[in-house]
Amino acid sequence: MTAYVRNRLAIALAATMLLAPVGPVAWSQATGPIKIVVPYTPGSGPDILSRLMAEQIGRAQGPTVVVENRPGGGTVIGTEAVERAEPDGRTVLLVANSFVINPPLQRASYNPTTSFEPVCYLAATPMVLVVLGSSPYRTLNDLIAAVRAKPGELAFASGGPGSSLHIAIEVLKRAANLNITYVAAPRPRSTRSWAITAATRTRLDMTGHETLALCSRHRHI
Repeated sequence: MTAYVRNRLAIALAATMLLAPVGPVAWSQATGPIKIVVPYTPGSGPDILSRLMAEQIGRAQGPTVVVENRPGGGTVIGTEAVERAEPDGRTVLLVANSFVINPPLQRASYNPTTSFEPVCYLAATPMVLVVLGSSPYRTLNDLIAAVRAKPGELAFASGGPGSSLHIAIEVLKRAANLNITYVAAPRPRSTRSWAITAATRTRLDMTGHETLALCSRHRHI
């Protein structure tokens, strides 16, 4: 683990311990174990971050933290599982951009502004636009020029329709007035293998991760 990652994790843990008691549910002061529900597959970035956080909280003599992976439905399955949990502060959800993207695009039962209480901001990683090593494009301007010269002929891939990665490239398309074909690349269990497969099967690929935060079930008063 790099020093940068260690520093970001330390900041996130400090924020967790400082901010959690502010809300109606002080999850860091719970009498029993804390469960972090991660709506992503094991080995994914959010999963690794959650397990590192659980380990560090244990070392700091905090509560026992259990990480539970509940992937599926574009994170909706895990999110709705936490929505149905008892609002006692002992079940928290690790969320990313899809947390607010999914409700208007899918039949999600939760409301991101009323169903959960924010606990703390954890981390953010940049989205990266990549092309094959054999591609002639070396800059974003090169790519934009090629798209404009061949409208509709180049393609991009992301981890699924409606993902933040998909939306990011759609924003770029609209801002730069580009005509690019979208290819929904199914994401297997391994994010790394998905990225490699998508990159080799399409002209360009949008890949990366997102803003990550913790939320707890909202306590209705």
